[in-house]
Amino acid sequence: ESPFAVVALWLLCLFVFAVPLENSIVIPGFGTISRIIGLVAFVAGIVSIVESGKFRTPILPHLMMVLFVVWVSLSFFWTISPDDTTEEIISYVQLIAMVLLIWAEAPKPEQQQRLMRAYILGAGALAVATILQNESSVVGVRQGAFNMNPNDIGLRIVLSVPMALYLSAVDKRRIWPWIYRAEVIAASCGLFFTASRGGFVALLAAFLMIPLTLKAWTTKQKLATVVLVVIGALVAIRMVPQRAWTRLGSTESEIT
Repeated sequence: ESPFAVVALWLLCLFVFAVPLENSIVIPGFGTISRIIGLVAFVAGIVSIVESGKFRTPILPHLMMVLFVVWVSLSFFWTISPDDTTEEIISYVQLIAMVLLIWAEAPKPEQQQRLMRAYILGAGALAVATILQNESSVVGVRQGAFNMNPNDIGLRIVLSVPMALYLSAVDKRRIWPWIYRAEVIAASCGLFFTASRGGFVALLAAFLMIPLTLKAWTTKQKLATVVLVVIGALVAIRMVPQRAWTRLGSTESEIT
């Protein structure tokens, strides 16, 4: 790989790490730290693509994403709030640009796993920050970090769980699988602290990976999963306040 490609991939990993921590650092006049890093990563990615002269051909899902963004953009002509719609359109364009950049810069499984690892570490940091959030800054029964919406925190954390479960099964190194499992525990407890019912439902869906893929696991991985479940349950019972459990307990009534 060329030096440009290596630097571009590392910047992309840094951006992915910063996505869950979006509001942790806000620079006046520039915006959130993830937006700044994302802009630098995007420029570096374009330079890398131009330098290599290669670009992976987009596939059908990418075309569907582009069509969705075009469809959303057309709503500008009948919106009652042009400023808000413009902001949303810009956000969608940025998202599709980063999707295409990831597609171009990370074609290999090990590169994709590196990006997932970056997100897991960022989400884990967000989960720990949420758990350690000062009690005086709690809003009602919700607990979040970096002045972020608890529901946003919950969903950002939950996105890391299937990635961590996947990498814990495929990563053959000695230490990293346990780091992934520890992140699952931290992510689950962090989500419980937010008392996000939508995030809780998403977490249950993420945990379906365990029974659906259990046959492909080794004996050691199965034992590690049992340890994960036991430790996670004990930590959650010990740390999560009762008010959060009460709100999560009303999830079924909210759905029905």
